[in-house]
Formats: sequence, structure tokens, C-alpha cells
Amino acid sequence: MRNTRLLMYDYMPNGSLGSLLHERSGNCLEWDIRFRIILGAAQGLAYLHHDCAHPIVHRDIKANNILIGPEFEPYIADFGLAKLVDDGDFARSSSTLAGSYGYIAPEYGYMMKITEKSDVYSYGIVVLEVLTGKQPIDPTIPDGLHIVDWVRQKRGGVEVLDESLRARPESEIEEMLQTLGVALLCVNSSPDDRPTMKDVVAMMKEIKQEREEYMKVDIPLDGSSVNHQQESNHFGEENGKDETCMPNKQQQH
Repeated sequence: MRNTRLLMYDYMPNGSLGSLLHERSGNCLEWDIRFRIILGAAQGLAYLHHDCAHPIVHRDIKANNILIGPEFEPYIADFGLAKLVDDGDFARSSSTLAGSYGYIAPEYGYMMKITEKSDVYSYGIVVLEVLTGKQPIDPTIPDGLHIVDWVRQKRGGVEVLDESLRARPESEIEEMLQTLGVALLCVNSSPDDRPTMKDVVAMMKEIKQEREEYMKVDIPLDGSSVNHQQESNHFGEENGKDETCMPNKQQQH
């Protein structure tokens, strides 16, 4: 037993992101939850790349390595292939191919380099997986295309989105397509042209902020809804009734 090493994890009742996307029966995973998960994962990776004393490259980012807590908060797991890298030393060569099939950045194949941009690529694949509901190599994708090639072939249109998400309000669809744009930046074939994870977090937060501001715009500028409520209350008083006008539920966007 002295030579035995154990890696302990907290119990995650919701399993992994991969299991939620591809194995869960019943209700689909709502867009709000999906977005919260990919934003949290981006923040976790940004911490590893930019805020640790020595940057950490995970090297095996995939949906099954993102565990989901009780409130659907994401946790990056499985650091078995992770590397501590000194500043300015991200581009060290690796003697072995690290990562999981479908998530590995293309430069691994011809340079065998360990870089933080390889994690960015893998993260982009995860985001595409969340948006489309398809695995990186999925039997439902025609001609055996990789998810990146398929999304590019479809020019990133609404038709690539998970069918369970397409009926959402137009504002949410727009948010999904903006997120899709971020994912396509992450999976750029050239590592130098991919954003850093810090940049990714900033773009994702901007998308979230735009939506929150949109949600606040609920009452027409001319105040018609307020006038209508006052008229309705007055009508109830004239009829001797203690009527209370129930406010309209905030429109979901």
C-alpha cells in the first residue's frame, strides 16, 4: 500500500458535462445552464494559464473532464496529463501525444508542442459540443466530418445548434450564435490566431452582460404598461371590487 497513490474528488451528483449532454434522459439541458457551465470552465482554464505562480497546461480538456456540481457549477478535473510550465516555456516539445481523440489541437500532430493554445483549442471543441449537442466525432455528422469541419461547412448557422435549443427566444439564439463565434476563434487552425483564455472569458462575460441589459428592457419607454395597470385598478375600484392587476411575467429572452 505504500506505493499506492489515490486521487480524491468530491462527489459530483450531476456527473460530467459529457454525460449531461449525451446520456441524460428526459428534460434537455437548458441554455442558461449550458452557458453557465462553459463560462465557468473558461474561468477555470484562465486561472490555470494566467493566475497560477507557474502556468499550468491541462492537456486533456474535454466534456468528460468537466464535472458538474449540485448547482450545475463546473469543475475542471483529471490533471493526470497536466504540466507545470515556467514562464516563457510553453512551447516545450512533448515526447508523447497527450489528449483525447477529437479534442487534440492540430499542431500536436506535426509539432508535438505543449502550449496553452492547445487547451484553448480543446475548450473550443467543448463549446461546440455544448452548442450542437454532438460529440467531436459523432455518427450523426455526415461524411464522418469532425465537428469543427461540419460547423464551418454549415457556416455557423442556426441549423448546427442542438435541436432542443432552436425553439428558444430569438435573443437567446443570438446569444448562442455569438458564443459559437467565440468557439470558432478558439479552434482556429493556427495557434497564434487563437485568443488566450483570459480573452475568452472577457468575450463570454460581454455576451452575458449584453443579455442581462436586454432583460432589463421590459417596460415600454412610453409607459403604456404603467398607464394600463392604473386604468385597470381604477376600473376595479369603480365596480366595488378589490382587484389587483397581476404584473406580466418578465418575458424570457
